[in-house]
Amino acid sequence: MEFWSTMMNQAMSIQVFNLWVSAIMLAFSTIWQARNTRRFEDKTLSVKRTCLHIKAFLHDIGKICGGTMSNMQNDLCILHFLGIKGIPKKAPTIIAVHWYPPPPTWIKLNTDGLAQGNPGPAVAAGIFRSCHGFVKGGFTSNLGVQTAFYAELLAALIGIEYAWRNGWHKLWLESDSATVVHCLQNPSYIPPWSLRTQWLNCQVYLKSMDFQCSHIFREGNCVADKCANLGIYYSGFQWWWTAPQELSSFLCRDMYNLPYYRFKA
Repeated sequence: MEFWSTMMNQAMSIQVFNLWVSAIMLAFSTIWQARNTRRFEDKTLSVKRTCLHIKAFLHDIGKICGGTMSNMQNDLCILHFLGIKGIPKKAPTIIAVHWYPPPPTWIKLNTDGLAQGNPGPAVAAGIFRSCHGFVKGGFTSNLGVQTAFYAELLAALIGIEYAWRNGWHKLWLESDSATVVHCLQNPSYIPPWSLRTQWLNCQVYLKSMDFQCSHIFREGNCVADKCANLGIYYSGFQWWWTAPQELSSFLCRDMYNLPYYRFKA
C-alpha cells in the first residue's frame, strides 16, 4: 500500500500510469498462475521467466492502451525498457485573445461571477467602459453562498439594470459564460425563481435599449474576473465610478489592445 501511495503521488503521464496498473494486475495474475502450476502440476516457474512473461504481456498491452507520455526522461526510459513506443503530447494551440472597445456612443459591459466551491461564497461583478477604453463605472456584489451560474447570470442582470439607470442605452454586454450569453439571447428562457423579478425587469429595459451580447474567452475577460475576485473581500453591493488600483495594469493592457493567450490542447 505504501508503494502504491508513493506511485500515485508521483507526476505520472497517462500512458505510463496505464502501464503501471496493467503491470500490477498482470503480476498478481502471473503469480497466481505460477502458484497453481506448482501446486497442481508440480512445476516451478523461475522468477526470470515470470518477469519476462509479464514484460511480454506489457509490450502487447502497450500497443492498445491509451494516453500520452510526458516529455520527461523518466517516461522515456520506462517505455524504452518495455519496448513500447511513446505517444508524445500534441503541441498546444495558442490563441491570441483581445478585448475590443465598443463602437462610438456605445458602452461595453464585461461581467463575471464566481463561486468558491460551486456552490460556495459567490460574487457577481461587472465593469463599464467607453469606446476609448475609459472606465465609466463598475460594481461587485457579494452574494453569500450561491452557484457559479447564479453569480454569472446575476452579474449580467445587475449590469443591464445599472446601464439603464445611467442612461447608457447602447449597451454591448460581454461574458465568458457561454450559457449566460445563450440565456440573454433567448427571451423565453426561464431563470431561477429567485432571479425571476430581475430577469423580467431587464426584459423591459432591453426593449428601450440598443443591446447586443457576445461571448469572450476567460482570458480576455480578465478585468471583470479581477473585479469578481476583489468582491470576495467586500460585503454587500459596492458601486464605484473610478476603478480600483488593482485593475490599472489590466485596464491599460486592454486599452492598448495587447493580447492575452489561451492554450488549447
